[in-house]
Order: sequence, then C-alpha cells, then structure tokens
Amino acid sequence: MTSTEPFNESKPLDRQESEGGARKAPAINASNFEGRSVDQQETPWHTLSVEAVQDLTVLPDLSYGVQTKNVPIRRERFGDNIIPTGSGPSLIKIIFNNFVNSITMILAFVAVVSGYFEDWAALGICIFVIVFVGVIGVYQEWNAAASLESLKTMTKGNAVVIRDGKADVIAIDEIVIGDIVVLEQGTNVPVDMRLFECTNLEIDEALLTGEVVPVSKKIDVIDDPKGDCALGDRVNQAFRNTIVVSGRGRGIAVAAGLNTQMGKVAARLAEDGGSTKTPLQLKMEKLMYAIFAVCILLVIIVFASNRFNMTESTIIYGAAVAIAILPQSLVAVVAVSMAISVRKMAAQKCIVRKLGSLEVLDSVTDICSDKTGTLTQNKMVVKSVAIGTDLPPMAVSGAPMEAAATFTEEGNDESDPIMIKKLRREDRRVADFFKAAALCGTTVLTKDEKNHLDGSGNPTEIAIQAMCWKVAAPRHVYEGEDKYQCTGMYSFDSSIKRMSATYKDAKTGEYFLTTKGAPERVLNLCKWKYTAKVKDHLEGDVPTAQLDDLTEEDKVEINATITRFASRGLRTICITRRNNEANLGGGPVNIGEGETIDKYSREDVESDLIFLGIVGIYDPPRVESKLSVNICQRAGIKVRMLTGDHFATATAIAKEIDIVDDVSAQQEGAVMIGPDFDKMSQQAIDLLDNLPSVIGRCSPDTKVNMIEALHRRGRVCAMTGDGFNDSPSIKEADIGCAMGSGTDVTKGVADFIITDDNFATIVKAIAEGRRIALAISKFVTHLLCGNMAETVVLIFGLGIMIDEQSVFVLSPMQILWLNLFTSSPPAIGLSVDAAPDFILRVPPNKKGLFNLELLADTICYGVVLGGTALSSFIYVLYSLGDGPKGTNCNTSDFQNCDDVLRARTTGYVVLYFGMLIHAYNVRYSRVHLFRMRWLDNAWLWGSFIFGISTLLVMIYVPTIAKNVFVHGEIDWEWFVILVALTIFVIFSEVYKLIKNTVDPVPVYDVTPEEAEDERRLFMGEFQKENRAEENDSRTVEEMASSEVQEMMRMQSSFVASM
Repeated sequence: MTSTEPFNESKPLDRQESEGGARKAPAINASNFEGRSVDQQETPWHTLSVEAVQDLTVLPDLSYGVQTKNVPIRRERFGDNIIPTGSGPSLIKIIFNNFVNSITMILAFVAVVSGYFEDWAALGICIFVIVFVGVIGVYQEWNAAASLESLKTMTKGNAVVIRDGKADVIAIDEIVIGDIVVLEQGTNVPVDMRLFECTNLEIDEALLTGEVVPVSKKIDVIDDPKGDCALGDRVNQAFRNTIVVSGRGRGIAVAAGLNTQMGKVAARLAEDGGSTKTPLQLKMEKLMYAIFAVCILLVIIVFASNRFNMTESTIIYGAAVAIAILPQSLVAVVAVSMAISVRKMAAQKCIVRKLGSLEVLDSVTDICSDKTGTLTQNKMVVKSVAIGTDLPPMAVSGAPMEAAATFTEEGNDESDPIMIKKLRREDRRVADFFKAAALCGTTVLTKDEKNHLDGSGNPTEIAIQAMCWKVAAPRHVYEGEDKYQCTGMYSFDSSIKRMSATYKDAKTGEYFLTTKGAPERVLNLCKWKYTAKVKDHLEGDVPTAQLDDLTEEDKVEINATITRFASRGLRTICITRRNNEANLGGGPVNIGEGETIDKYSREDVESDLIFLGIVGIYDPPRVESKLSVNICQRAGIKVRMLTGDHFATATAIAKEIDIVDDVSAQQEGAVMIGPDFDKMSQQAIDLLDNLPSVIGRCSPDTKVNMIEALHRRGRVCAMTGDGFNDSPSIKEADIGCAMGSGTDVTKGVADFIITDDNFATIVKAIAEGRRIALAISKFVTHLLCGNMAETVVLIFGLGIMIDEQSVFVLSPMQILWLNLFTSSPPAIGLSVDAAPDFILRVPPNKKGLFNLELLADTICYGVVLGGTALSSFIYVLYSLGDGPKGTNCNTSDFQNCDDVLRARTTGYVVLYFGMLIHAYNVRYSRVHLFRMRWLDNAWLWGSFIFGISTLLVMIYVPTIAKNVFVHGEIDWEWFVILVALTIFVIFSEVYKLIKNTVDPVPVYDVTPEEAEDERRLFMGEFQKENRAEENDSRTVEEMASSEVQEMMRMQSSFVASM
C-alpha cells in the first residue's frame, strides 16, 4: 500500500495539507461512532489495508487527522493511551510504615508496662508520642511522595500528531485511536500504529522482541491467513515503547494503553514489588538494623546488671535504653529532605528523574558538556560567507532576525558594501549558493511588517534561512506548485555530519540536488566548482558561470578559509549542489510520479558535488557560561567540551569561557579531533598526562570513550546531551543530563532533565547535590551524637543503684522528649539548611557519606556530651547531695528522692542544651564558635527559643516535673550545668582545631567580586527575568509543568516548520 501523498518535509505539515485551497473538516460527529467497537488486541492490523484501518478507526482523511472536537468521544469509545505504572507508596502503606516499626513497638511496650503498673501519666505520654510522631511522619511522607510523583509525570514523553490538518505536540497519554502519529529519528513510538508512510524508517524493537537488529519498516499489506505472523515480522506496524533509530514515517494509532503490545506485558506483570529506595536510603536502613542489634545487646546488659530481676523499674530502664539508642526520625528526615531537594531543583529548571542520582552529585569531578545551546546561547547568526573559490570572503552584519544586512569584503568597513542582491541576480556562483542554502533544510521563516523574521526549528537552520532572507532569497522564492517541488530528503546524520534535499522544477523538469554539512565530510565529495564567466547574455533570469574541476590547491585554500573562520569561533557549514550532468545510478536523474529520491542510494546522491561555498555561523557564549566554568574550577570540577563542531571553533569558544587558555591549549592532547581520539587504544589514552579538555568533531563513540577513560582514572563524570546519538554516553555517565530540547530516548536514560538547556543549571544542580549531601551528613551526625550521649549516660550509669536496682539517670519521658522535641527540630533545620558560601569552593567529596569523619564526630561528641551529663549527675548526687537514697525513685510514686531528682534534672539539662549547641557544631563542623552565623536559620534559633521555654515549664511546674518527667527543681545546680556545657564547648573548639590541623579541607579563596558573581548566578540575575517571574507565586510543580508545556509548544512549532 503506498501513501496517497509523498511525505514532503520541506513544507510545514499544516501548510502541506492545505495548498490548493483550504481543506474542509470531514463531517464526523458523535453519530459516526455509534455502534463502533474495535477489538484493538485481536484485530490483525498488519493484514488490513490502510483504507480498511481508516474505516475501523473512523478516520476519513489521512491528511486532516482526528478532529479535536471528537477526541473525548474517541477516548470514551475506544479508551485512552494510559498504561498504569508503579506509583509511589499508597497511603495505607505509609500509615502502616509509620505506625508499625521498631520505635513504635518499643513505645507501645513501654505503654503496656506503664498501664500494667498503673503509671497513667507515662501511658498517656507514650500514646501521645506514638500518635503525634506517626501523624507527622505520614503527613511528611505523603507530601513528599505526592511531590515526587507530580514531578515524575512531567518527564513522560510527548508525541507529534496531526489534528485538524495541523501538526500538534501532545502528551503520550492524550493519544486516541485514529490519531495520525508522526515518527522521527530518536523518538519513542507512543502507541501501536499501522504505518502508511515510511522514509528509511528503522525501529529498534529489542525491548519487545529481543531482536537487537533494527527492523526496516514497510507499508505494504502482509498476507497472514493463519494469523501466525510474529511481532517482529509485522513490518507495517510500529509498537509502543520501541525506538526510531533512523528515518521517519506516519501511522494510524490502532491500539492504545493496555491494549498495546507493551500494555499486554504490563498487564501481566504484578505491580512492581522491587525496592524503589535509593542507595542512601538502603544504607540508612542497614544502619538502623545495626543500631537495633546493638540495642538488643544493651538491653540484655541492662537486665544482666540488675540480675534479671524483671521488676517494673528494670523493664522500663531497658526500654529507655532502647529508645535512647534508636534515632527515631533518621530515615524519615532523609526521605523528606531529598524530596525537598527535588522540589528546589525543579524550581531551578532541573527535573530529577532518578532520586538516587542526587547522592552522586556531591562527588562529581568532571563535566563533559556539549557546546551548542548549553555553553552557548544557541542564537546563531551568519557572520561570514565564502562563496566559490575566487570571490573574496564576505562579512555579514545586521541583527540576527532582521531581513536586512550589509555584506562587505572582509577587512572593509560597512561604508563600502557589496551589492549582494544584484550579484545574486547576475552571478551563478552567488545565485546557486543562496538557492542551495535556502532549499537544503526544513525550516521556514516568516517576515512581519517591521522586517522582523520569526520561525522555529534548528538554530543553525534558522541562521542560514535568515541569511537567505537578507539577500531576498528565502525558500518560498524557489519552492512552490509552479516552482521547485521537493522529491525527497536525507535528514542530518550525525555519523556522516551532512544532509541532502532534492527538488524538481515543475516547469522545466530540471533537478536540483543539494547537500550541506561539516566541511571535512562534504568537501571530499566535491569534484567541481563554479568560476566566473563573461556574461554575454542571460537566459531568462538565470545567471551564468563556468563549471571547472575543483583542484587540490582549491581545497587547500578552502580549508585555510575554514580554519580562519573557525579560529574566530565560527561554526562552518559547507554548501554544495550535485552536478546534473553527472549520471546518477547509471543514467540521468529521473524521479517519476509518486517516486522519491529514495530510489537512489544516499552515496550516489551525495556524490559528484559542486562546491558552492562556506557559511561561518557565530553562536555567542551564554553570559553565565564563563562564570559557571570558573566556579567549577574552584570546586575542583574539570569542565570538558565535547562537540561536533570544528576543533578550531570549539577551541575558540573554549578559550572565551576559560575551559582552556592560550597556554594550556598548546599542551599536547589538550585539544583533539574526535577521530584522532577514537583511534587511540585504551593504553595510549591512559598514558596521557591529562585527558583532552576540548574535542571537536566528536562522534557518539568519542563521548563514550571519554567517559570510559574518566572512569578508569577513578573520576565521577556528568555528561550532557540532547540528540538520539547522545543516549549511550548519557547512560554510561555517572550523572546523565538530558537537555529539555532533547529526544525522548535521551531523556529516557538521563538522571536529570535540564529544561532550559543551560550549563549554569547543571552547576546549580551540583551545588544542590553538595548541599543535600552536607545536610544529610549534618543531621545524621547530630541525631547519632544525641543517641550516643544518651546511651553513654544510661549504660555507664547502670552502677548507680538503690536496693540493688539501677537508678534512672534519665527517665523514659526525658529520653523521649530529648529524641523527639529537642533533637528533631534542629535536625529538620539542618536538613533544610542553605548551602554555605564555600559549597563550590571545596573539592568533590570522594569519601562518601558514612566516612571516618562522621564516625569520629559521632563517637567523640557523643561520648564527651554523655560524659559531661553523667558527671554532672554524679557530682550533684554525691557532692551536693548524700548519694542515692529513697524509695521508688524511678517512678512518679517516689519518696525521699530529692537528691536523685535534682541530679536527674541536672544531667537532663546538660544533654538538653548540649544537643541544641551541638546543632551548630555539626552545622559548622570546622568553623570556630565566634565565626559562626547564629541567626540565619530560623529552625535552629527557633529550636533554642522553643527549648528554653518548654524546659522551664518542665522543671518548674511541679505536676509536670514530678508526674511526667520524674525530676525535681534545681537552683544552684545551674552553675554545674554551666560548667559542664563550657567543658563541652571547649572540647568542641579543640576538636575542630585538631581536625583542621590533621585533616584540613582546602577552600578556594575568592575576591568579593567573585563572591558577588556567584550570588548573582545562583539568584538567576544573569538571566533576564521579568517582574512576573520574580513575583511568581506558583507552586514548584506548576512551574515545572509550565516549563514542560513551553518545551512542547516549541517542539510543536519546530515540527510545523519541517
């Protein structure tokens, strides 16, 4: 079955379908769908003609597609295209996890024992704590899960469909049966389709069939009377989630959602029961298991020290030890803090696809970045042209998107312009150059009444088309019903770095075959050139020129021009056309009615070329790129540029943004060409002192080779990319960053999606990754130190007894309050703490989160704080009092226990304030007391205010002090507390001094100007933000959704210009 109309990429899809008069919408309404029922799974679509498929799907016009007004009817009648995916934990599971765990079990045990012994105050407190902590945990986790789910939906792919006769980009889930879907290289197939147009279409169906070789697609009906044609042999169909590796095509959506082949697989699979936890969360769980094991051991020690006399006091003491050593909020705070980090990154235009990748950002040592659109603005403008071999190179001035410019001979000023429009009419060298430039592409620009150009598409294409407008030679001058008509196109192929288009003159039958691309890939295909010819006459409007051989000397001069352009940072494109006098496929070019250039091989079409000229395109670096590179260098991160551009162009831009300088660029291996790097063996690469900082003309294999080389050196690499061929390197890298403008495949394997395609956003993401790693380290240390201190107090205080029973140095309620209301607020404050100024002035973290420093901090601070608290208890009990005496001193029914109660209060207050002070210790783990900032984190100083106010109530309200916390009032004991805390602070300062001396962390010193530039970068002041954005009140999810919608709109405009 052949297409009714050839697929013509040279025209916008909406315009292509409506030439010759406005196309009327087919008369389709709800009545047409009555009684319609399609068995999407069982219908043998591959055996049906396109007309039959149209009838079954109620689609009368392939070129018009589905009518938007009928989409709800189709969705109701035929179903949607949604395949349910494994979502986050359900609310029931979250509730269960927060109310049924080791902590709540211990608290419940204490509550039962308290109730058994009629300690109603303790029973009430335990129940309150269980409910309070559970509700807070459920609230936090549910919000975090909902936030992550909403952000995850934004990374779902989009699809290009034809609706109402126009191209539109919609979310995959919005496709309905009957939609005309457009497939392009690098996209995921969004729905099961019956193809009706194919141009060199090959699809990787390994995910579905296991066959690693891409399938070449056709549109002919397949004869399958027995119905045993395998999926891999149904070449006239495309299946959901398979990948277009080359070519393009169109098809009718015939099976959607769970009715697709992939949907069948999904329906058979049980809901994902595997772990969705990140490596960090798994480490935290292992830590909790280890602590729980220690907990059991310590409880046994408590029972043993009391000779296993299982009285109420002994049982409660054992439970108190268990509560003390278990960090109740640790795992929850980690999960919530990572969710907060994801939201922050979304606000900075970086969408996190894989939560575990956040943990790797802290250790990134290298960023391998593309140039175009990432380090540069992707706002290209033609600055120079070299036409033919004997015309002088010309400089082009004027605004990028204005339909006017001045052409001057390079070196001359604008007061001596070249009459380029007149020259185009008289000189065939110039005429064919601009004709080929205008026709060899897919982009269409329009001009408004103010002479301003507008259009969407590839920025390089836009720049070339704008150049053609500047000489009054836009594509519509040549293309039309009675002019040149496209007979086929070979799209740009990154492996050969060129594209071609073929046209036929509707009046004369003359063919115009044009090729453009990287000069080193196109120039070798050129055999001829145009030289000046005395103009004795004009045949109509056709200027004259003479066709001569292109000599090696000519190529040397052309390459010199290319190098000169590239050394100025210009991207060079070679423009050519095919010599019509040369045979194609054994004879003259002949493309019959309904045929395309595909009847000839690409190698034949792209041969016997006439060199027309070189275009030099400038893509200015982003304003913030140089600063971002400098920040990376101060952070110990090496930035490498891997680009397909000419190595001289890449080097010029790299120098401009400080990736290399004049000295380093001259060092051996600092700047290389991709093919040279690819030829090197692994051993040769590993022998290089330093890997290249800049690689020009690199291929996808070059990027993968670079990442592998970095990994062999123990480096942690982030890689950026946008094209289909970037996906292997994105997947290979430790951190894969796909650009928002990239293909679905690239986004599918990436860890992050950079929605604004900006290198500075990657730097911000690394800063956030370092912040979250530092924050986790802070609150983990803080929580564990508190638990260590409590454990030291309880275990080493076991020997203090009355009547052969241990005296509680801390009561169970004191321990609960310390863990939940004294330690947790500062821990939350540390988890949301802003990044310190030095976050990108220190080297990457190569030690991991659970390192020796964290272990040493936990032990040292915990032992000293616990030791000072226990010492204070002992001093008050034995020096200011008469030692342990009294009855029932561990319960609220105590008698004659004044000394024990005052000592217990003293030890408790030392721990209480020690934990609050220690929050600042871990916040500034290497900064001394008088250099800290105390009031810039509301959670921390708020914790102090809350702590002081509640502590006074706990001590001096008798009912609460005696019946709940089982401690007494204090007066002169405050001096003991002050001394103990002073000792702890002095130890902290000495400990920091020792750390800074024995294991110093190098911090890069910056000038005030550099610090201000950093602040401006992270505040987004380098981007021109309007007042609406500055006062944006939208939620993070709405902001990210808006970004995705804007990307879809831009993509739709781009498709419409193809």
